Amino acid sequence: MPRPDSLGLEVSVKSLDDVDPVLHELSWLHSEQDRLDALAKQKIDSIKKEFQEKAVVTICDTTEGGEDIEDTVTFADRIDALEKPLGTWVAKNLRKHLDGKKKSIDFPHGTIGLRQQPLVVEIPEGTSEKVILDTVDNEAEGIIGTIRGWAVRRLKTLACFVGDVLKIEVKLNLKGIKDALEDKRLTKEQIEALGLTIREASDDAVLKPAKTVVS
Repeated sequence: MPRPDSLGLEVSVKSLDDVDPVLHELSWLHSEQDRLDALAKQKIDSIKKEFQEKAVVTICDTTEGGEDIEDTVTFADRIDALEKPLGTWVAKNLRKHLDGKKKSIDFPHGTIGLRQQPLVVEIPEGTSEKVILDTVDNEAEGIIGTIRGWAVRRLKTLACFVGDVLKIEVKLNLKGIKDALEDKRLTKEQIEALGLTIREASDDAVLKPAKTVVS
């Protein structure tokens, strides 16, 4: 569809009669931009698909019986097959190979190391903050309902409700719960009784393969 040609380079809007020609051309421009964006996306998706099909590697191996076998796997699957066992070994065994404050070891083809993950209190998968808040409310004899009730109290001088002026939200303070656990003001059992989970501090594996220089 050709561009509407009622307007020239200089655009002037002086009355209601000048509005629709501008809208007409704007409509055409947006439509053409959407059409070109769609064509570009089709080409990009096609190029991605073409090169993704080439992202495979053939692995040759020999069985215990001496038979030669080979299998073709995607780069993604092969990366996963390499990273899982290496990451597991690093997390379990690397610390005893580190000297002093070192957290990593360099190799000709990359680096392995450890990253400290702190203790975290979190809402478990499959539940929600509301469920935990209901448990807390029941344990604290309706405290959450009382807090929310403050929102309907009247402000005498303003002749309105507190909730009209202040936003009162009740949310879980997961960091506060974690701090209370570390300060021994709460126990692991008490926290788990609320429906929360505790992820203990741990060493996570860090795997950094070296960049291969392609000539």
